[in-house]
Amino acid sequence: IVDGILGTGIDKPVRGVSLDAILAIQESTASVLSIDMPSGLNHITGQVAAGGHAVKATWTLNLHMIKSGQVADGAKEYVGELWSAESALGFATFGDELLTKFVNLYKDGPIVKIG
Repeated sequence: IVDGILGTGIDKPVRGVSLDAILAIQESTASVLSIDMPSGLNHITGQVAAGGHAVKATWTLNLHMIKSGQVADGAKEYVGELWSAESALGFATFGDELLTKFVNLYKDGPIVKIG
């Protein structure tokens, strides 16, 4: 399953068709690839949005910028293995601490495992 239901910045309860899709993914036994952030997970805090529903990904493919919520305490349960893909926009991080950690991120290729 490829999860691209919601983008970053979620801070309200998930509802409607988005909630239905997240619940269907949660009930599935299939592997899940989330694009950028697992749907329902806050990209800054790594916390599940109000209402308590978020995709639990097998893998998350980060695009362009490492988000603090991808590496926050407790986020791994939802993020799974974190991978990053180099983009045409270049690479950035969310804060100087992450920049130091990931400064040579793409030295071995355009897609790398983070955690």
